[in-house]
Amino acid sequence: MNIWSWLCTVRRVGLRTEVLLNLAILLAAILFFSCLLWVRFMEKTLLSQRVSLAEETVRLILPPPPPGGRLGDGLQQRLRSLQNQGSVAAWAVYDRNFLRVADHNGHIMTPVAEADLRGGVLAGGPRIDVDYPPFSSLFFPWTKTEEIKPLRVVAPIPASSPFSQGVLVVDFALRDIPARIGAETAGYLVYALPTALIIIGFGVILLGKNVVRPLETLNADTRRVAGGDLEYRVAAEGPKEFVSLAASFNAMIASLREKRTETQGYIRELEAANLNLRETREELIQAAKMASIGHLTAGMAHELGNPLAAVQGYLEILGSEAGDEAQREIADRALTEIGRINHLVRDLLDYTSPHKQESADCFDPAAAVREAKSMLLHRGGGAIAIDDRLPRSLPAVLMPRHQLVQVFVNLLMNARDAAAACPQKPILLAGEEDGENIRLTVADQGEGIPKENLTHIFEPFFTTKETGKGRGLGLAVCRRIIHEAGGRIEVDSRPGQGTTFCVFLRKAMGASNEI
Repeated sequence: MNIWSWLCTVRRVGLRTEVLLNLAILLAAILFFSCLLWVRFMEKTLLSQRVSLAEETVRLILPPPPPGGRLGDGLQQRLRSLQNQGSVAAWAVYDRNFLRVADHNGHIMTPVAEADLRGGVLAGGPRIDVDYPPFSSLFFPWTKTEEIKPLRVVAPIPASSPFSQGVLVVDFALRDIPARIGAETAGYLVYALPTALIIIGFGVILLGKNVVRPLETLNADTRRVAGGDLEYRVAAEGPKEFVSLAASFNAMIASLREKRTETQGYIRELEAANLNLRETREELIQAAKMASIGHLTAGMAHELGNPLAAVQGYLEILGSEAGDEAQREIADRALTEIGRINHLVRDLLDYTSPHKQESADCFDPAAAVREAKSMLLHRGGGAIAIDDRLPRSLPAVLMPRHQLVQVFVNLLMNARDAAAACPQKPILLAGEEDGENIRLTVADQGEGIPKENLTHIFEPFFTTKETGKGRGLGLAVCRRIIHEAGGRIEVDSRPGQGTTFCVFLRKAMGASNEI
């Protein structure tokens, strides 16, 4: 792991900051290597110039002798002239036996090997030796100038000279090269650093426009899609790669949208299947209950029917022959209780016996509910106030009409019993269209049904009324009738606020508001 990766791991930075730092590191590296190339180029250039200068200087020191002339003492005069000008650091003259016979600053010259002197004689011309350490100028002014060796020229002296067959060794100083290159490098950096900063600025602006901003936009789009908005489409803008990425992202969103639609379809199918399973389970449980109750009821009706008929006959005889009014009243009461027993047995037989398929009627349900209200008002059993909010007519439904009347007689009787403690509060009757269904409502303002009893009120023999006032079969019968008609019955009750029963029936095909 490199340093930058480690830094990014330790502390996460934004993309703009990372781009800026990467550009700075890249340009710093470019500046460093370009500086190396610049220094090396300058070193080679200056060394080449010094070599050319050395060759030209040696040619001036050792010119070809004039016709019939001699070099004589002019050699030493020219050497002294050059050394006074500062172009020559040191020089030495060796005779044919390679003994030093003249020099200037000879004490600072590094020893010259005899092999080098012989090589200079045999070369037939100047031999130049340069030993300049590369990149010495890069570390100016910390470079030790005494470590920089001079440029050395070894040249044979022409035979016409007093030092014929001798050797001239001349050293040219190179210690000033680091200072010159250092000064040039400083000027180079003065121009290079602002240029690098300008490049970094433009790089940040361009990368921010073409990379950072599209990525931020894509990140925002991703969060929007992650929030559930699968109808959103990413704008295909920017460089080719971002356009391709946006197209891929939109394709992914479309695929997710299709998958979500499929999943929702599967969920609806599973919910429908689960509902069917629950309904089937309830029907099976109900059928099992009815089968048990049917067997019990059939046996009870058979065993109780004849004794009850006999007891009823005896009581009628006793009542007709009784001479005392009190005795006749007792007989009448006994006959009433016998009638209740007979009524209970008939209800059990009706509820548990196989239901006969009756012909369906196409009728206005509002009229049937009003008929049930009229029957309840004429039946007696206490004063009752009804707030009739039924419309004049409703779309027709298809079912046996007398069964719907039976259902609402039962619901109105239950509402009357629930509101008996508050007779001044009326029972609400309402009806309206609800999509493909007709919704009929009966609501009382009584004490309500406890929450724990709501799931049991449609079960046979379950009742919240006092003993002797209810057999627990009315709502079970109502539910069966509505279910067989293709509808449903729902209840909503809050303790202290009353109870509301809603009956939903399907509209008859092609039915209108007029029958």
